[in-house]
Amino acid sequence: MDNFFDIIKNIYMKQNPITEIDLGTNIAISKYLGRDKDNLPTLKLISKYLFYIEPIEYYYLLYILIPKKYKIPYLKKIEKIEKKESKLLDAIKKVLRWSDKECNIHGKILEQTILRNDTYWCKQLGVE
Repeated sequence: MDNFFDIIKNIYMKQNPITEIDLGTNIAISKYLGRDKDNLPTLKLISKYLFYIEPIEYYYLLYILIPKKYKIPYLKKIEKIEKKESKLLDAIKKVLRWSDKECNIHGKILEQTILRNDTYWCKQLGVE
């Protein structure tokens, strides 16, 4: 069975349809597609057949009747935030015995005071 969000993406983008699906997934897909007001008339027509036809046939009805969209509504990709590592910052954390959380809280103060003149502080803390 495919991931739920991959199924939604396949329906909207008209990419490779899946070959097996169950009734519970069809109900969840219909509920999710109902959040987009453009799909409501289509879902109103085909939701009558949800319990009378096979789940894969209902999926193909959704696949065929939902219009193609390039931007999938209510589906956002979570991007990973990359953390910048600095030897000077690690040395400061070690001297002050700060955790990552404390370092994030006081990061602006560090940038304004210590990291502005980093050559001096690198020499003082013995960081190359």
